[in-house]
Amino acid sequence: MPLEFKNLDEQVALLQSRGLNIKDLSIAKKLLLRSNYYDIVNGHASFLQSNTNKYIESSTFDELYAIYMFDKNIKVTFFGYIEKSESLIRTAIAYYFSKNHTESWSYLHTNNFQDKPLKVIKLFSSLEKTIDFYNKKYLTNSITHYMEKEKEVPLWVLVNFLEFGKLRNFYKLMLERDKIEIANYLSRTFSNEYNREINLLPGQIDSYLENLNDIRNIVAHDNRLLKFKLKKRSKYNSSVSQNMEPQHLNSVFHVYLSMQLFLSKEQFLLFSRSLHKREKDLKKHLSTCESLTILGSIGFPENWFELLTETQDKQNLTTP
Repeated sequence: MPLEFKNLDEQVALLQSRGLNIKDLSIAKKLLLRSNYYDIVNGHASFLQSNTNKYIESSTFDELYAIYMFDKNIKVTFFGYIEKSESLIRTAIAYYFSKNHTESWSYLHTNNFQDKPLKVIKLFSSLEKTIDFYNKKYLTNSITHYMEKEKEVPLWVLVNFLEFGKLRNFYKLMLERDKIEIANYLSRTFSNEYNREINLLPGQIDSYLENLNDIRNIVAHDNRLLKFKLKKRSKYNSSVSQNMEPQHLNSVFHVYLSMQLFLSKEQFLLFSRSLHKREKDLKKHLSTCESLTILGSIGFPENWFELLTETQDKQNLTTP
């Protein structure tokens, strides 16, 4: 039996029957048509519900829509700073791999990667497909330029055309000594930016990249971020968490903290301020629940922004 279609009047009536207060029916219908009933209600309604079919007394459609928009807005913020993080990651991988492996088409040589033949061959196939795609499908780009002029595409060019998942897989399969160099570089960069020492291990970086990739996929495909839990726990590093200890290593909050490794101090502060502003804007629309509950669903602790600025103030005082 096919699922029953509900028109806008029926959608509004269903929400009202479950106890949601709707002040302006015409505005609610416009927003439901623009944003889709399922997208607005799915997952977001639970913050205002006593059970799946009943809204808390006094909860409103305005609150529900504000939570939905908050989810969309923080995804935009995350995506922007994940892209900035990617820039450092791509550069570091290309630089240290190319420095240590100077032969022609070095990233297609099995001895430059771990002894995992099936996974390495699969990686090579994806790299070759990427080169072939951009060399044939586009008239002018840096891949076509190098293929025409040099008959080879250097890694520092190719990395800019790799999807983040492929880039993470490339790092995962690199030789341990190459990954250690990247870990040491990120440790130095982090210490210089944030004025606190850190000892990063390659396995920790791989863990952070994997979870960063998961969040990237969520925000890029506009799936719900609130209440999202990562498939794998991140590997703990006290210097990443500092005094903002995450309750859950599989939380979005821990991914946020790990992004300090790939962003400058100024970038991370702007990232944090943007999230904090989104949170303050959300508070203006809430009366039934608290923004703490909503951000808490992705691991953000109470007073997270105050803890962050307190940490940075201490770092500024100790900076020579």
